[in-house]
Amino acid sequence: MTKLPHLETNLEAMRTLGHPVVGWLDAQHVNLDEVQRRIVTNKGGLLDWAKEDGQPLFASMPPGILYKNWTPEDRVATSATFIVGSNLGYGVNHVVAATPLSHKVLVLEPDPVVLTACLGQTDYRDVLEARKLLFIPPDTDYVHALVQNLDLQFVYGNVFLRGDMP
Repeated sequence: MTKLPHLETNLEAMRTLGHPVVGWLDAQHVNLDEVQRRIVTNKGGLLDWAKEDGQPLFASMPPGILYKNWTPEDRVATSATFIVGSNLGYGVNHVVAATPLSHKVLVLEPDPVVLTACLGQTDYRDVLEARKLLFIPPDTDYVHALVQNLDLQFVYGNVFLRGDMP
């Protein structure tokens, strides 16, 4: 059984929508066996990411506690959340589920192995197609252009920056 049940469907949806992160990810030649090896079940029974030393990322604190304050409260419908780092997607999923469809969620994960793990865990097709969720390649020019467009799009909202580094 694969530990990446949604990877291909998410990548196909992003290819269809023309998301540039797919080309970047393809160029990284990620070893899927390595990704699956690093996805573990921790003592709490949750899927977790094994760090370089083999210890699970969420061994000391469950993800729910880390992300409970990530839900924006002010002008949510006209705002966006920019997440740097994705781990297995717990923070991404929290913000996507806790905000209306008009709230944009932008994710920049510079590690292709971690991004692959994240894209493999959750079926994001609906929110990708609704243009609520966008995964971004780690390209300075692309990020600058995206942020510049956010400034114009969210004049009456906020842009929340979240660093997913548990």
